[in-house]
Amino acid sequence: MSRAWWGPPLDEDQRAVLQLVDDLAGDRLTRVGDDRPDDVDAARVALAEHALWTLGADEAGGGGGADLPTTLVALARLAGTWPALAWASVQAHAAAMVLSAAGPEAAGLLAGIHAGEPVAVCPVDPAEGDTVELTGGRLTGTLDRLDPAGREPHVVVLLDRETAVLVPPDGVVLGPTLRRTGLDGALTVGCRLDAAYPTTRWCTAPG
Repeated sequence: MSRAWWGPPLDEDQRAVLQLVDDLAGDRLTRVGDDRPDDVDAARVALAEHALWTLGADEAGGGGGADLPTTLVALARLAGTWPALAWASVQAHAAAMVLSAAGPEAAGLLAGIHAGEPVAVCPVDPAEGDTVELTGGRLTGTLDRLDPAGREPHVVVLLDRETAVLVPPDGVVLGPTLRRTGLDGALTVGCRLDAAYPTTRWCTAPG
């Protein structure tokens, strides 16, 4: 049975999405902490299997193709169930937009994101202690915080409003878990980046 909905009136599709999130919440989205990463992985994959993980991403690229209001209904309900997963889903949507702009060479990576592989999206913010630079054919630096809700994530580094760098898991060294956000299961960490260019993928974000 669906929980009460206190938002705007819903159409038939939106009610179905709401019911699906509620059904999963009662079955496969048991909220856990960072000490149970296998369960976080399973929940992420369950959302992907039910086409909720990237519900609002472009259908032509493998996403759900839902409109913005429907996507926001799903994210709002998921946020009330497990905030860390809702935030991780938002990041997966952002990563899908970046990879879609990268063209056919990113198709395999894009498919992995839609299937629930962990990904973190992080803007470079020097005020937060982030330092990222490209020197000698390598991208190196540190990021103060990632919320990947998974281990061995891809990291999409937003260098500016138009340019993103996709760093594969083997170019990301995660630090210890940071227990400071209240996001159970976000597996919040700082990280160090060290990846060769051009094996690091450079993408131009959509306008």
